Amino acid sequence: MNKQIITSALLGLASFAVLYFSTLSGINQNANANAAVVIFLMILSVVPLFASGLGWGLIGSLISVATVSVANLVILDPLFSLVYFVVCGLPVLFLTRQALLWRDDNGQISWYPASNLMGCWVIVGIALSFTAILLLYMADTLRAELINNFNAAFAELEKQGLIKEQLDSERLIWFMPQFFGLFWAMVILAAGSIAQGILVQLKKNQRPTPEFSGFALPGWASVVFGAAFAIGVIGDIAGPILGAITLILGAAFFLQGMAVLHRISMNWTFRGPLLAAVYLILILIWPAFIIMIIGLADSWVGFRGRQLVSPNQEED
Repeated sequence: MNKQIITSALLGLASFAVLYFSTLSGINQNANANAAVVIFLMILSVVPLFASGLGWGLIGSLISVATVSVANLVILDPLFSLVYFVVCGLPVLFLTRQALLWRDDNGQISWYPASNLMGCWVIVGIALSFTAILLLYMADTLRAELINNFNAAFAELEKQGLIKEQLDSERLIWFMPQFFGLFWAMVILAAGSIAQGILVQLKKNQRPTPEFSGFALPGWASVVFGAAFAIGVIGDIAGPILGAITLILGAAFFLQGMAVLHRISMNWTFRGPLLAAVYLILILIWPAFIIMIIGLADSWVGFRGRQLVSPNQEED
């Protein structure tokens, strides 16, 4: 037990070290910083928290989250500590708990299925956007400061001829939270996947890696997505709440579409190069919408048939 506590605390400190390094270097405040480096550091700061939970159980995750929260509180800033706990600590604890759920069916262990995990991920993404909305619109000082910063930035861009007219900062800030939920949910997904991959290599994972190529969102999720999209766009009353639901579910159906491609291509000749070509053309953006539509259709049609998951690992 003492070894588990020490390991989990060290992983929490590792998470804090990444956050402290990014703060010390000023990379998050540098507009010219490489975006890829910023995203990498964000993901890296969450990986130890997932590794602690997926390798040493929910108690390990609790210790790591508590360690990084206390370190943020004492060394960085109390408000930052609270925000990081809400947007990072709580989602990690929730997803770790769900991932480690299992049951014994006559001596055969059935783990919490990938489909349900992705459903939990969708909930986390939407909750993150809602949290950002509350934080932004309950803190008048923060909102006013953001508006001033955006106005100054737009004025400078207009002087340089990069934009023809100054944009509406208030309207832009109104839509920011929905994109935050999607972005941070993707960071959490990447961090969890990396942590599980590392644990598998070290033979420290508590559960088998979920078969995400077999996950499928329920039919009602596509109904919610369609309704939110229709009301928000066709009805011309788009807002951050509808936008958050649409973006997160759209991303989830895109991932489901990719899962369909990975599953149905298993017996294809030259499968590797073909999948690599698919990933490359995603740079053009519009192919991602086609894959999302495939994911939407799969929830009702079932392109992969009934053999979606490995029965000895994942059952509902």
